[in-house]
Amino acid sequence: MIAAARLPARAEPAKSHGPREARVKAARWRLEIQRKAKKGKKLSECQKKRNTRIAKTRAGGEHVFATVKQMGGGLVRTIGLARATVQLTHNAIAYNFKRALFSVRRDAALAGSYA
Repeated sequence: MIAAARLPARAEPAKSHGPREARVKAARWRLEIQRKAKKGKKLSECQKKRNTRIAKTRAGGEHVFATVKQMGGGLVRTIGLARATVQLTHNAIAYNFKRALFSVRRDAALAGSYA
């Protein structure tokens, strides 16, 4: 167990208050929540950079879920946990195959443009 590590805890701004925030701080996690400017004030450059850093991380994760949902992974119409697990695993395999195919095509296009 790593006692001194401070892991980032990412959350939506609306979900970042109350007892949940206290538990996150008690677990020695660092809150990674984007800041919003107060009325009549602007964000500082430091806050803007922080928001950009958090948004880049969030976009990478949300892109995966949006793509899987677009491919039909947003709804599981099965009875039983085992069948649902199989369906979700197939969705993950299809997404990984799609990403691999994209990478192969991109690499082939780049190799052709440098030839």
